[in-house]
Amino acid sequence: MKKYIPVVGLTLATLLLVGGSSWAINQKNNHHQPLAPLPLCELLGDISSLGLTESQKSAAKGVLKKHLPEISATSHDLVAEHRKLRDLIRKEPANSEAIQKQAATLGQLVTKSALNRASIAQEILPILGDDQKAAIREIQAKMDARLDQKLEQVLKAIEG
Repeated sequence: MKKYIPVVGLTLATLLLVGGSSWAINQKNNHHQPLAPLPLCELLGDISSLGLTESQKSAAKGVLKKHLPEISATSHDLVAEHRKLRDLIRKEPANSEAIQKQAATLGQLVTKSALNRASIAQEILPILGDDQKAAIREIQAKMDARLDQKLEQVLKAIEG
């Protein structure tokens, strides 16, 4: 549970990046099934492997509940604004000014989300033990490696 908060943004970014990249590969290869990004069950399995005590789970849940309104609002806003940007990018003819304006709006939301995640992390990290913090760093490194691998697959597929 405690691992969940620091990776919410990364997970959303991963889903957006890999989802869009998967779409590009599938269009090139005429496939209709999207490539699977990081399987959610794998991520949740990694989180559950932290061995949180009931006290830690309760404390982390309290932090998350306290921040739920901002987490929910920011997450919904990010998705909505990303969709607006996607639609502008696909619109014919492309309107550079509109795309730049929407990208700036999305950038402001990404900044807000990053600040929220940093604030939440500052409340959750003290709840964790050193071994649990190390495990989180390992999980994040594994997720980064998987994302890098997916990105390379996309680039190679585009190259042909």
